[in-house]
Amino acid sequence: MKRKFFFILALFFFTSIFFVFQNRDQTIKIGFAGGLSGQWSQISIDARNGFLVAVEEINSNGGVNGKKLEPYFYNDQSNVETGIALGEKFEKDNVNLVVGFSISQLRRAVVEIMRNQEILFISPTMTTNNLSEMDDYFFRVIPENTIQAKMLLDYLQKMDLQKLIVVYNTNNYEFSYTLMTHLKHMSRAFNVEVVKTIGIDTTDLTAVDFAKEIKSVESDSVFFVTNSMDTANLAQILKINDIDLHLCSSTWAKTSDLIENGGKAIEDMVILGYFDMNSHQKSYVDFKERIQSKFGTSTSYAHILGYESVKVLEEAILHSNSVEPSEIKKAIIKIEKYTGVLDDFTIDYYGDNRRTPIIFRIKNGEYENISHILSN
Repeated sequence: MKRKFFFILALFFFTSIFFVFQNRDQTIKIGFAGGLSGQWSQISIDARNGFLVAVEEINSNGGVNGKKLEPYFYNDQSNVETGIALGEKFEKDNVNLVVGFSISQLRRAVVEIMRNQEILFISPTMTTNNLSEMDDYFFRVIPENTIQAKMLLDYLQKMDLQKLIVVYNTNNYEFSYTLMTHLKHMSRAFNVEVVKTIGIDTTDLTAVDFAKEIKSVESDSVFFVTNSMDTANLAQILKINDIDLHLCSSTWAKTSDLIENGGKAIEDMVILGYFDMNSHQKSYVDFKERIQSKFGTSTSYAHILGYESVKVLEEAILHSNSVEPSEIKKAIIKIEKYTGVLDDFTIDYYGDNRRTPIIFRIKNGEYENISHILSN
């Protein structure tokens, strides 16, 4: 009787273990890492929501190779040390495919984690050039900073604007400083002079100090390399102080927060981007409706990039029939050309992205595509 009891107990135990491991193999773990709280959270929240739409879409269609995606979420708080510490959580959760991080300031976290673990990152929104042309496990679905710099300078030259002030956020140094540096390096070829650079920490900045800095030099234009809230607030300061300059902004600010908080101060501001949110393309209209239905918000570029990051992974997993980072890396490179929500894009051998940039002007609370100006 005792033998029978222990036999049944042992059978139950090993059967349970079998099903645990079997079920574990029935999912593909995929992480999202971004600053989901704090001052710069909007871009990460939008990217995460796009990520969620992709995961739900894929799972509702049966998953990838018959396996559902199992999402894990990590908050780096837009802090480098917090980001580095997430490496241990990835390892504990057995997650080696990560969509993240969101801001370029987390570059060192990417490098540190990849040095110690075989983690494949695909970033929706990191544009720092300090991760370009490297044979590693870092990929992205947005081009690096040089693309934005060249497009802005093309525009300034076309509009005969020659004296530029660059205002950059020191708290996202990896993005803002490298973009500013590329602008300064390339500007002479476009007959543009960067007459002043102003590094700001908006927690310490006063409106009087900022207005005084802007007025200290002769200029005709200002380029904000700041997030959406900071860009809106700085534009308000210029308007209140009757400082009339041609306003320009980087892609970083192109979220719903800018329109909601900028008001009349950002009317006619020129902003760089990659997606025309007024498009009637069916794939985009369908995507926009899903974002609105699920989250009650308008669609931002980060929604699209978060979504596309997951879709790139899906295609690579299908192509390689593997969830190993080394095999997925090979597949992403081999596939090379991808179809996005609004446009096609490529990812090269180094994981760097190429897609066509667009230049917009804010008109009556809408982003108006004015790229045709550059071709006239």
